[in-house]
Amino acid sequence: MGHWGSGPDRQGVDLAMDKASPPQQALDQLHRGEYAQAAQAFQHWLTLAPEQRLPHWYLGLIALLEGDVAGVDRYWRRMIQGIDPQTRQQELMRILEQEAVAFVRANQLGVAKRICQQLIELSPQHIPAYLNLAQLLGWMEQFPEALEVLQAALQIVPGDPEIHYELAMTYKRMGQPLRAIPHLRQTLQSQPDHANAMALLDAIWSNECVWHFPMLNDQGRNQAYQQAIERAVQPGDRVLDIGAGAGLLSLMAARAGADQVTACEFVAPLAEKAAEIVATQGYGDRIQVISKRSTDLQIPQDLPQPVDLIVSEIF
Repeated sequence: MGHWGSGPDRQGVDLAMDKASPPQQALDQLHRGEYAQAAQAFQHWLTLAPEQRLPHWYLGLIALLEGDVAGVDRYWRRMIQGIDPQTRQQELMRILEQEAVAFVRANQLGVAKRICQQLIELSPQHIPAYLNLAQLLGWMEQFPEALEVLQAALQIVPGDPEIHYELAMTYKRMGQPLRAIPHLRQTLQSQPDHANAMALLDAIWSNECVWHFPMLNDQGRNQAYQQAIERAVQPGDRVLDIGAGAGLLSLMAARAGADQVTACEFVAPLAEKAAEIVATQGYGDRIQVISKRSTDLQIPQDLPQPVDLIVSEIF
């Protein structure tokens, strides 16, 4: 399913071998949520054309939307009769994916949501269903549920770049752009040429107030970091910031009195932006941004001598 709005029309489903089209009245009732009336109409259609498979599909879908698990199993088993048992689930999932796309196109997001949930129940390892469900929940502004879905996906595939990208998008929709940045870092570490992640990073950084007034986002957390850094940094210290991101902790260390700060950020687009921000804030002479893994730093090539303090915000 991958991308909403792409994929075949319903006529591309194998069930379209049925020559007759569904009754329009039944489809309208289904889209309006009038499930009892729609079920009655589809049952009548099935009575008139018992050889058709498509009525079983719609009756199973109505059972799904009404929470009738036994009904779902009963109707869809009839629908896939004659299909190789080893490929039945794969075929059912393919049909569900196509129908989810169709309902998104029809702006029936609640129905598409339930179909995605059913896909996850059928195949808990099917990551595209998690991603599409999270995106749907974001469109519906059901953000806490979207985050739960994506965190569940990360338990299955830790470090997956698309999951981290969707987490970043969710935080952006929530109005919490700073929370998006660690997930964009994860995405770009795995896929440095991920165009959407780089575009989102640029969009976040184009909002200057995020960097001029960092405490507007995650105030308690940032204040805790600032207070800890102010207590730890002594005038003249040399500080290493590992996983510097946008350079926020590096700036805090410089403001606290560090003589020299090395900001180490492996993801090149993040390192470039950090260098721009450091220069804009007037600390270009005291903060050096290096695009390397911290384990690859060498003395004296990257660091003139060992540092006095390490700060980090990697999670």
